[in-house]
Amino acid sequence: MIDNKKILITGASGFVGSCLLREIINRFAKANTFIFLRKNSKTWRIKDLLDKTKVLEVDLLDKNRVKTALSKIKPDIIFHLAAYGAYPAQNSLEDAIKANILGMTNLLTSLEKIDFRLFVNTGSSSEYGYKSKPMKETDFLEPASFYAATKASATMIGYTFGVLNRLPIVTLRLFSVYGPYEEPGRFIPTAVISALEGRDINVVRGPKRDFIYVKDVVDAYLSCLELKDFDHRIFNICSGSQTSIEKAAKTIVKLTNSSSKINVGTYEKRPWDTNYWVGDNTLAKKILKWEPRYDFEKGLYESIKWFSKNTRFYERE
Repeated sequence: MIDNKKILITGASGFVGSCLLREIINRFAKANTFIFLRKNSKTWRIKDLLDKTKVLEVDLLDKNRVKTALSKIKPDIIFHLAAYGAYPAQNSLEDAIKANILGMTNLLTSLEKIDFRLFVNTGSSSEYGYKSKPMKETDFLEPASFYAATKASATMIGYTFGVLNRLPIVTLRLFSVYGPYEEPGRFIPTAVISALEGRDINVVRGPKRDFIYVKDVVDAYLSCLELKDFDHRIFNICSGSQTSIEKAAKTIVKLTNSSSKINVGTYEKRPWDTNYWVGDNTLAKKILKWEPRYDFEKGLYESIKWFSKNTRFYERE
């Protein structure tokens, strides 16, 4: 399936990308992995993996460098996870266009003469915008942020490029991924570390999310390797159920047996927060033969075990 194949991962120093790289290295001893890293990339997630993969200093905005690197590697499989805008501090429209649209375009056009087997782009549930029923891949896109708009553009570029050129390009639209190596400051790691230390957990009232454990997400990427045709090119990777932020905090307190107090309503809703957010994963189940192995409580339990052993990554400054 993946042994002896050349695999390129962009965004390998990020949350999901690092978990995907780790799984491939650990599970497929004969796989040849390559990663693109920018000069100042933070590598705390993958420090122990850097001597087990081939690292190329490549910025996706440098088309010549991208093209040169790809012509040398000639990858069989490309997992594209590099992105900008997933975190509140990343709010520049110009940077979102550069990273999410131009970066994607530079990758695709540099692959035109390479006979690759599979290109998996990483999309986002935010592309859908606000809906009142479970989100389906065929829904009209109504992005409500620059990040969402540029990710939707990248998805459509990948889709069209694949159809016009008959190339094996798919997009996985990820919902709210959580688990080991998640970014410090995000809700799940913040709540877990607070619970482990017995500190108050402050949450916003109302918003719900479709949480999906990172190991299930990694499985979804690897499930794409089994695709034989590309009649369907966009897949929701989600649990198919939604959980409120408040309930998630209560579950964390229960699983950690913590004395932490949960303060509901201490944060104002952000512009993209909504009381309804859930995906329909029917297509991924049918075509990718993928479905989540972890329900929310089981995924949280595994996450808590990892966070309790790795608090050094989440120490407050």
